[in-house]
Amino acid sequence: MGRTQWRLFGVGMAGLFLSMPFFAVAPAVAAACMALSILVLIAGTLGWLIFSSIRDMLIRRHGVPMVGRVQHCRASGYVNRVPNYEVEAQLPDGTMTKLMVRTYDEFQPGQPIELLVDPRRPRHAVRPERPGFKDF
Repeated sequence: MGRTQWRLFGVGMAGLFLSMPFFAVAPAVAAACMALSILVLIAGTLGWLIFSSIRDMLIRRHGVPMVGRVQHCRASGYVNRVPNYEVEAQLPDGTMTKLMVRTYDEFQPGQPIELLVDPRRPRHAVRPERPGFKDF
């Protein structure tokens, strides 16, 4: 998750916890504050999921194919029993890009990696789909 999503999460959780003591004094105000906090949490999470999946779909459709070099790779859990990596790659023009990759392959610094890069914002990139392989 990006910085904005973490901020929305923090605001939503702070609203939830700070509204609890006010239930004894003003239950209607506390309930409204709690409902608003829950709405912020849900909207932030769903907005992030929908926006990132639409952005990835558009990059796969209109992205420019490039070969970058892996600068840094960090394991970040599993998705459907497949390792998930946060990869930072350097493009040929020197721009750094970050992407999430689900694969059984391990990445080493300096290793070439095929990417589809957003032509307007080169910081956003995805891996091209391979025939017969869907992202888990």
